[in-house]
Amino acid sequence: MRAVIYARVSSEKQADNGTSIPAQIKICKEFLNRSGYSLYKTYIDEAKSALSADRPSFQDMIEEAKKNPPPFDAIIIYSFSRFARNRLDSITYKLLLRKKGIKVISVTEPLEEDTPEGKLLEGIIEVINEFYSSNLARETFRGQRENATQGFWNGGVPPIGYKVLEIKNGEGKKKVLEIDEESENAVKEIYELFLKGYGLKKIAGMLNAKELKTNRGNSFSPSTVRGILKNEAYAETLIWNKYDKKTRGKKYKDKKDWVKIDGRIPKIIDKKDFDIVQKMFEERKKVSPKSLGRTHTLSGLIKCGLCNSNYIYARRSKVRGDKKYETSYYVCGKKDRGSKKACPNIALKAPQIEDYIVNLLTNKLLSPKNVKKIVYDMHKNYSDVREEVKNKSKSVRESIRRIDAKINNIYKAVENGFNQNLLEERLEELKIKKEDLLNELEALKNEKAKPHSEKDVVAFANSIKEKIKSLTDEELNHYLKFFIRTIKVTPEEMSVYFTFTLPDSTLSSFLMVPRARLVTEGRQLKYVLGIKTKTKGRRRVNTFVELQ
Repeated sequence: MRAVIYARVSSEKQADNGTSIPAQIKICKEFLNRSGYSLYKTYIDEAKSALSADRPSFQDMIEEAKKNPPPFDAIIIYSFSRFARNRLDSITYKLLLRKKGIKVISVTEPLEEDTPEGKLLEGIIEVINEFYSSNLARETFRGQRENATQGFWNGGVPPIGYKVLEIKNGEGKKKVLEIDEESENAVKEIYELFLKGYGLKKIAGMLNAKELKTNRGNSFSPSTVRGILKNEAYAETLIWNKYDKKTRGKKYKDKKDWVKIDGRIPKIIDKKDFDIVQKMFEERKKVSPKSLGRTHTLSGLIKCGLCNSNYIYARRSKVRGDKKYETSYYVCGKKDRGSKKACPNIALKAPQIEDYIVNLLTNKLLSPKNVKKIVYDMHKNYSDVREEVKNKSKSVRESIRRIDAKINNIYKAVENGFNQNLLEERLEELKIKKEDLLNELEALKNEKAKPHSEKDVVAFANSIKEKIKSLTDEELNHYLKFFIRTIKVTPEEMSVYFTFTLPDSTLSSFLMVPRARLVTEGRQLKYVLGIKTKTKGRRRVNTFVELQ
């Protein structure tokens, strides 16, 4: 019989306490020699918590176990806590492994898992492991809170302008922040420029032109500059527990959970200047154009063909003499956040590109000749569609059958003594998946209906053309996304990728305007245009040209 070894440590400290990876593997190998198992493979997860099953090697091992037949008969672990400390994860994966005939054997906690006593003891061990892990997390949080209250640094990348210094604290060591002379001037410059009236993008561009980097080694962006200008640490106020780790720092926690400590770190910016900056932000909020936050005609559709960033909508105002000129355009997001060096791609005037894309949809793609040809091929290829729907329906029914089997296994587990409450979440997840598959199956049944008549399709196309005239930007954006997957732009070319695929016969005879280039990638329809750029004084004018 063959077995795998799974070893895990969640921290360097745990590795130093006698349960290091080499120590676990050594003990497991000794067990293999005594038990007659041959070693198939060793899986290792370092610095990974067992509270989550999202561990790379653990998931690789589970995927291997799902094969038919599985390549090993047992998983050997140092203790059950190495496998999982979350009871639901432990039960879910052990049920899966048991179904495949694979045993999970703890070297230091031997038990006969097939007996009632063994199942009871295994359950008790899992509950103890989960309690230990939850209690450890609570104690760790309590210690970190006290650490922050005393002005010590709890870890992570420090704000730019600071570096971490390790100092003696009694018999141990603690970490504090001190000013980093190499980067503090960048922080001071950001505040000085902002107080002089420079915008976030302009400041980011000036810093990038000097090839300055953040503490993470990245270029400066407007959002990075904004974060520095809003960070109270520079005015001697350290805030800990501000971000929710479950969202990877993307969301704030409730302010009542924040730990605020004044005067425990060296200041880089005077408190008076910091407060003035915050008032400037408040004033800007009152006058900032709301349109920049809403959905525009081509929002989310244009991609940069050079760096693959999304193009974003931007608006710029210029004053010449007594007149104020306002221009709206789409520009590469990476270029807008940084500088021209970040990405050299071109900007597109919003009215020009929006009108062209709408015209492409209404007057070219949905022209009467094209609509007739589409209807013809829809009917011509009806039998192929039916066969495809039939195969897909069969696949969906098979998926439903497998989910029903999983649901029955959970019910059997409950009958065998497992706590129903612990399996409710997984059961609910499977029921939702089944409901989605049943809806998909119903939709496939509807697809078997005969294709629409030419009269219906022509009426549909005409209704879209009329409807588009009265739509808001947001509504028009929704309509365009129904037909267009993405628009890729380079300085020389624009490619419009449509959302639908068509049979080869349709693609080969699809009628477009003369000299337009209609090409395919596989069966994906793509319309390609050239872009010519001319300079008129200070202005750059783009013209779309149809390729030979």
